Amino acid sequence: MIKTKVINQQNSKHFVVKFWLYFSFVWLVLTLFSTAEKLLNYSAQGVQYPVGVQIVWSLSNWFPWFLLSPLVFYLTRKISFDNKHTFKIIIFFLFIGVPFSVIKIIMYYVMSLPVRTDLTPSFFYTSIGDVIYSNFLGNYLVFALLVLTFYSIHYYRDSRKKELRTYQLETQLAKAQLQVLKMQLQPHFLFNTLNSISALLHQDAEQADTMITRLSDLLRITLDSTEEQLVFLKQEVSFLETYLEIEKIRFQERLQVKFDIAPETRTLLVPSLILQPIVENAIKYGVAPYSKVGFIAIQSRLDDDILELIVKDNGPGLGDRVPTALNRGIGLRNTKERLEQLYGVQQTLKFNNLPTGGLEVKIRIPSKISKKEFM
Repeated sequence: MIKTKVINQQNSKHFVVKFWLYFSFVWLVLTLFSTAEKLLNYSAQGVQYPVGVQIVWSLSNWFPWFLLSPLVFYLTRKISFDNKHTFKIIIFFLFIGVPFSVIKIIMYYVMSLPVRTDLTPSFFYTSIGDVIYSNFLGNYLVFALLVLTFYSIHYYRDSRKKELRTYQLETQLAKAQLQVLKMQLQPHFLFNTLNSISALLHQDAEQADTMITRLSDLLRITLDSTEEQLVFLKQEVSFLETYLEIEKIRFQERLQVKFDIAPETRTLLVPSLILQPIVENAIKYGVAPYSKVGFIAIQSRLDDDILELIVKDNGPGLGDRVPTALNRGIGLRNTKERLEQLYGVQQTLKFNNLPTGGLEVKIRIPSKISKKEFM
């Protein structure tokens, strides 16, 4: 939270510096444009006018607004529009623009004194009023433009901040939901493994001891990635291999496993524990109830920019129960929900009965190599 606040402060300071650099550039462009316009007009009339003198005239016209604009922006920032006082605020700015415009005109004539040739003792008594009157409207419009510019930038930044805050809150909520789903999976397979150890303990103590050792390895891997929602596929495969070693001890020769992991997919990111519930389900329904040898294949491949993860077994399949496959335990439901949280409509989780018997579960997700791609 503190880190976010510091970053926001740094961004705010950066914006202020950038804003004034751009703003200074705008006034400089206006000065140069005004100078060029006047010189071209004089040239068209056949009059040779000193460039330096015209630059002073242009600076005298635009530089006062550059000096006054911080005060204009300060007042504008302090007084924000709302539904209750909008009319009063508009009236305020209508009146406050008058002194700003008059002050600017006076600054203009003071700054242009070095190049003025129309100064006489009676000038300030007879002409200054006419000068203010004739220049008032244009300067008042500049004041109004400054106010509108500031409010436009302010409301744009405010809307962007609200959008960013909304996005951050949605991201935090999604991460919390993903963490809950993941924490549900961890005790789920842990309890199942403990049940397997318990069943084996009275039959083969040595094998049960080996299974406990493998479970220790499994827990270490799990604890190392507790906070990680995304891991490299090679890490997920390593976890799965450790898990399957435990199951092989349980089923002995009745369980055969084959990994076919495409080399180019090993460093792609996948959700942690995304394959374990599917493999566990294959063992539970495709291997455990039968005396024949159970075969499970875990595959990965890259289809353009889509990563495919496939788990096959040689069990009886689902028959006509494919549409209700996700109802088979908490593991598969959580798998689907996690995929939807992370990838939205860009993911699919499908169940297919194989022609030769057995079930194929296929996950298709965008191939990602960096966690920043999920931000």
